Amino acid sequence: MKLVGFAPTGNRLHFVRDLNEDEIAQDQRYTPIFTEARGRFHLFKILHQNYEDWLSYINLLLRQVNLTSVLLTISCDAAKLAENSRDWKRSKLTGKEGEIEIAEIVQEFHQRMLQSYGAFVAELFFPDLLPIAQFYMGLTREVKKHGDEFIMCFANDPDVKTTSDKQTLNLKLHFAPNDLIAELGIIASVKK
Repeated sequence: MKLVGFAPTGNRLHFVRDLNEDEIAQDQRYTPIFTEARGRFHLFKILHQNYEDWLSYINLLLRQVNLTSVLLTISCDAAKLAENSRDWKRSKLTGKEGEIEIAEIVQEFHQRMLQSYGAFVAELFFPDLLPIAQFYMGLTREVKKHGDEFIMCFANDPDVKTTSDKQTLNLKLHFAPNDLIAELGIIASVKK
């Protein structure tokens, strides 16, 4: 199996080198783990996309204003929320908090979900996730030395068929994660 850089624009391939036996074994051991993690962490990607959509909407509102300075405040009254709490048993809202800045709360929630909770869940259910991410990140770095446009992937040995007037190359690509943590939609510390 070969380490390959694939550039989607123009469908270009760059053969970097042959993978060694240890790297092939690691990929075979890691593939089922990161495949399961992708499925289980899909919610984090959805949360992140919802947050990005919300930010885009807020920015759209700002673009419609033609003033030189704009202050947009999205807030709610803590007393009204506490009054209509619907028996939120775990809420620590007393109503004495005054105006609650929604943008700040949403941003803090987003960061805590992706960084703190995401890293906690990753470590709890997938303790090998960070070493796996480091393995693929190292291979990705190696491919990126040949051009930032390349995506790291693996390829089998090419099957070459020659006829009288042309040569056909049949190649099967295996797309491994280039930045596993980002692809899972979480924020965790990985040594680059």
